[in-house]
Amino acid sequence: MKEILLLAHITGGAVVLICAALAVSSKKGSNFLRKVGRIYALGMATIGITSVSMAIISDIMFLFLIALFSSYLVFACWRFAVNLSGRAMQVGLLCSVYYAVNSNHHDNRCLYFVC
Repeated sequence: MKEILLLAHITGGAVVLICAALAVSSKKGSNFLRKVGRIYALGMATIGITSVSMAIISDIMFLFLIALFSSYLVFACWRFAVNLSGRAMQVGLLCSVYYAVNSNHHDNRCLYFVC
């Protein structure tokens, strides 16, 4: 199982690197850049899902936290890119309430609930 996740992780990383090179060389605001950006975000989501899964399988809390933080950054950037109105979205408000309610817990086991 871990080998399959690792292969998907590496494939997602290769897609992300290619998309980054294409994005740097494309014109800002073009349709091509938007398509490459979507593929980039999906590649990063693949990396995030596989890294969280592999960290849980390996039972390494440090890698789990890095994977969770990186996945959150991809999620937050995607929401920012999609939300053109500038108003807070319901998903963002829901996440904010969840973390505000659970911020008093000093036990790291609650992080497994987020996955």
